[in-house]
Amino acid sequence: MASKTTLNAKNLEALGAERLAQLLIEVSTGNAAAKRKLRLALAGAQSPREAAREITKRLTSIARARSFITWKNRKALVTDLETQRRAIVEQIAPADPDEALALMWRFMALATPVFERCDDSSGTVIGIFHQACADLGQLAEKVRQDPQALAGTVLDALQDNGYGQYDGLIGIMAPALGDEGLTALKSMAEDLGCSPVPVPPKDQWKAVGWGPGGTTYEHEMRARERTSTVAMALKDIADAQGDVDGFIAQYDPKTRKVPQIAAEIAQRLLAAGRADEALGFLERAELGDGLRVPLAWQDIRLQTLEALGRGEEAQTFRWHCFERTLSDSYLRAYLKRLPDFDDIEAEERAMAHAMAYPSLLHALQFFLDWPALDRAAELLEARHDEIDGDHYEYLAPAAEALSERHPLAATLVLRAMIDFTLTRSRAKRYRYAGIGAPHIRQRLFFGAVALEAAPLGMGDGLGAGSQGRIGMPGGADQCAARPTGLAGGLADGDGGLACDGALQRGRQHRCEPQDGEAGGLVDRADPAGTRATDGVWRDPDWLLCRDNRWRPVEPGTFPLADGIPGRMGLLRGYGNAIVPPLAAEFVTAFLESLR
Repeated sequence: MASKTTLNAKNLEALGAERLAQLLIEVSTGNAAAKRKLRLALAGAQSPREAAREITKRLTSIARARSFITWKNRKALVTDLETQRRAIVEQIAPADPDEALALMWRFMALATPVFERCDDSSGTVIGIFHQACADLGQLAEKVRQDPQALAGTVLDALQDNGYGQYDGLIGIMAPALGDEGLTALKSMAEDLGCSPVPVPPKDQWKAVGWGPGGTTYEHEMRARERTSTVAMALKDIADAQGDVDGFIAQYDPKTRKVPQIAAEIAQRLLAAGRADEALGFLERAELGDGLRVPLAWQDIRLQTLEALGRGEEAQTFRWHCFERTLSDSYLRAYLKRLPDFDDIEAEERAMAHAMAYPSLLHALQFFLDWPALDRAAELLEARHDEIDGDHYEYLAPAAEALSERHPLAATLVLRAMIDFTLTRSRAKRYRYAGIGAPHIRQRLFFGAVALEAAPLGMGDGLGAGSQGRIGMPGGADQCAARPTGLAGGLADGDGGLACDGALQRGRQHRCEPQDGEAGGLVDRADPAGTRATDGVWRDPDWLLCRDNRWRPVEPGTFPLADGIPGRMGLLRGYGNAIVPPLAAEFVTAFLESLR
């Protein structure tokens, strides 16, 4: 049974309307987003028309805004847009679908002015407009607008699709357009394609770009955009009408030989039951040297061969695809179709092929995906001189996967990454050596062994009498290899290398973990139920910080609040301190790697 202080609808109802109203006024004071939601709710309580008027006012305000929105304040814009979109769908549409459709078109018109002043590197904002575009299709079906008028509106929208907000609009609107609307839209698009873009007098030409072909002018750019818009519209219309030949007609004979285009054409022909024609387009595709064949072309060719009943040829092609790409999906499909016991021999043949594959990284990834960790370890030990420490996206997962049962192979991988980091001064390359700690802790440990005693590959490149260098992580309970335990080299906290005998200046007191990373910031009033910390960091004390987030600290830690004498010096000291559990884990991992 929930406590009476738990925030839920039933407990809040018990407070009474008057008290809730007072609380809402307090909460919304100084919070523009909360005030807008309350005003919208009040308007909706009066009538859908009043709510529509409130939404219109807000959409106009957003369209007129000129301040640039960075990633730091993008969240407020996203919340505002989503609030208006949901209000249209949930408050206006049930009572007045026509008004809701008009408002949604107006909402979509915000895309261009919004993106002109917004950093949407995360794709969050465009996601809202794509959802609104999908809402358009549902609302248009309810309204049953005249197909001719709707076709004109759709074509106008497609001409203002500079940021991709209307991508897929024709397919979305196809049910509402119907055959009549699609036919009208096709005719309108063809007419648009035939109409030339007005060319201003030469002294008014505006240059918008330069390239090998010379200067590009604004009217030329508009002509290209119109041609592209019409071509894409006609292809989408053909798809909506199920007109495969109409889709093919949008590509000239030379373009149809591009493997990706040939695959798209073949896919539609195969769906229409024209497998022979589909295979013809695939066979005529120009594959060049055959080293970079699109996966889509390979997959649709396999489907086409199977549809034609040419199973043996499809099997041969599957094996060929595996040999060229080392894709585990092709190998699994190949083995699945073999008789019993034949698959075992074929799998061994595949493993041998992967071991000799020219690209070490591709072979390593295949063994990890299969999975065959013993083969991965054998590969790394046999070809350790080919390991490129720059490719951490492959090597870090490999080291983690191999750490428990194959510590030597994992150590070779870690050594390559550490060597690359130190020689190239990539101070931020390695993750935090925190072994589950709820705070950032960047440390790089070294271990030295005599050259004659070094395991395989450890002494490569070192002169006689020198010492091998092994960089080992401080990862908790992860044995000899834990890529997240590697710090970023002998460098300042900001990435600059320490030099001229200068001491490393730890700046960990400036670092703050991102949400979801080490540190486990808790954005709530009660830390209960948060992600537990690991190992020596279990059972921490939770401190509520000034940003209203809870942070875990060592039990009994004295908080260094503002005003405490020598506070910054203590913080720097804590930031540079060596945590005993980290050193202990390194020593353990280092000794185990030498066994």
